[in-house]
Amino acid sequence: MKKLLILLCFLLSACTLKHQHLGAAIQAPVLTETAFVAADGRNHALSIWAPEEQPWAVVIALHGFNDYRLAFEQPGEYFAQQGVLVLAYDQRGFGADARAGYWAKREALKSDLEAML
Repeated sequence: MKKLLILLCFLLSACTLKHQHLGAAIQAPVLTETAFVAADGRNHALSIWAPEEQPWAVVIALHGFNDYRLAFEQPGEYFAQQGVLVLAYDQRGFGADARAGYWAKREALKSDLEAML
């Protein structure tokens, strides 16, 4: 029984969340053709679908849990054809993020979105 309890503790510890925190601001946020660089210097992979003409609207496509920016590839292409600029970035912990699998706390996710806006 004691061995079973110890084994259960090890198994349950594997289910705990790994967190990442928002770093201190070291720069102004920057957009490049392939990345959104947050104020703490963190690179987020970025996809942009741009219309040929001046856009009449801009959409920031924000993916949900366990997804990533390329989930918006087909809608992004469609909206670009309709004159809408679409930007989608991988949120912390997802997609091409260097720390994929580590859950970012609400503060970090909110800060990144506010910087994109």
